[in-house]
Amino acid sequence: GRLLDDLVRYVFSGTNCRLVLVGDAGQLPPVGSPLSPALDAGELACYGFGVGEASLGEVVRQAEGSGILTNATMLRRLVESAQPGQRVVPQLAVKGFDDIERISGAELLEALEKSYDHVGLSETLVVTRSNKYANVYNNGIRSRIFWREEQLTVGDIVMVVKNNYFYAKNIEHLDFIANGDTAEVVRVGRHEELYGFHFINVDLRFTDYDNLELSVKVIQESLQSEGPSLTQKESDTLYKNVCEDYVGQSKSQIYKELRNNEYFNALQIKFAYAVTCHKSQGGQWDNVFIDNGYLTDEMLDREYLRWLYTALTRATKKVYLVNFNKKIFGEE
Repeated sequence: GRLLDDLVRYVFSGTNCRLVLVGDAGQLPPVGSPLSPALDAGELACYGFGVGEASLGEVVRQAEGSGILTNATMLRRLVESAQPGQRVVPQLAVKGFDDIERISGAELLEALEKSYDHVGLSETLVVTRSNKYANVYNNGIRSRIFWREEQLTVGDIVMVVKNNYFYAKNIEHLDFIANGDTAEVVRVGRHEELYGFHFINVDLRFTDYDNLELSVKVIQESLQSEGPSLTQKESDTLYKNVCEDYVGQSKSQIYKELRNNEYFNALQIKFAYAVTCHKSQGGQWDNVFIDNGYLTDEMLDREYLRWLYTALTRATKKVYLVNFNKKIFGEE
């Protein structure tokens, strides 16, 4: 139940082993956690071994003196100095910089279209504060920019939202298809309805795996889920309904059958034109559009600073700040 416990136990079960953990403590911690345990020396010391710590100070993703770098540095310092629960209003600087720009909702579609034309689909991303808003953006982009009405169509960019071992088991050097992997839809085949869910047979091209193409079943309900993947209730329902095919068999036999059931192991995906900040973490894109969503004064705390810092540093060329409140720029 705790990945860090398992990792530490595995590493130190060997002889003369060392563990190096690399990350950015200013970014978002795991969902539901106030800190990142794997990047906290105090937490790691609880395992009973010596912990060394070092920080990198040279930025290489953005150009020296860029607007992204200037604002990211300011936010990082605020994150380090702010206390839990403290109200902090960051003051973003956009004037005089070419790589950070404020835009309104009315300007958004045109700006997105220009970005798709200049840097492409794979280098343009919208970052939102919730899966619900990511769905709104994804549906709007598909219908109003690409004029797509089908549930899923050739050319759609999707993101895997749950680790999947089923479709990787016969592929050399690939242990699993990872949560966060992106792919392009290259073929849409038969639609099926079974076990109370809808499935689509598709071919996906994974650019991160040397353009590997896989024929898979995807579960349609995950596309519009307001959670990060299928809800627990949906997952339980699918499990229960599939298990009804194996009534009378032993638990071990049922487990074996489930591991080989293509419907139970259908790939869970979402559209990847817009994602939450947690989903974007670890990746980088040329152009990033950041939507704050609904933001009250009470939400302006250290956790918001970490969210904004993480979103801002996903971009390598340009950031667009969509519908940001004037107070974030010191205008109120």
